[in-house]
Amino acid sequence: AAAAAAAGGGCLFWTKTASAQGESKLRILFIRHGESENNVLCNISDDEYWKHRKPDPKLSAKGEKQVQAAANALAKNPPVVSPLDKIYVSPMTRALSTAKPIAESLRMSPTVWTDMYEVGGCFGGEKGSFYGVGGLSRNEMQRLYPGYILPPEEITQHGWYPKKLR
Repeated sequence: AAAAAAAGGGCLFWTKTASAQGESKLRILFIRHGESENNVLCNISDDEYWKHRKPDPKLSAKGEKQVQAAANALAKNPPVVSPLDKIYVSPMTRALSTAKPIAESLRMSPTVWTDMYEVGGCFGGEKGSFYGVGGLSRNEMQRLYPGYILPPEEITQHGWYPKKLR
């Protein structure tokens, strides 16, 4: 989780394989989210980012294309990472949206892992006056991402992010 958090959240895919000697090997494939709306703002300027950033941004149009390309590649069962056994995904909207086409192409149900998010978490506010934002609620996640496995107590009607909300 620490490596995932430091990298900004995303999706973890895992597979266990047996070697020729019968030993079990675990392979982990980390996919960072596709380009988000905040990434677009950051590419324009620091001022634009801080004026218009969203606490839990969606994927940009380019990000949607990126994740579809990843889904198409993984659907071909590349030998280095196939077969995949599990998908774990950050509760950030951009990560949930990244996992969706991949999970659909592999006919898998991602598990939402609430400890996997970027350093700083889900926050709003201006530079110097940040506050925690709950993120998607349980009902919103179930509606937008049907079939995802949600931890029973960590995602509530107020969202998943545990830091103090305003």
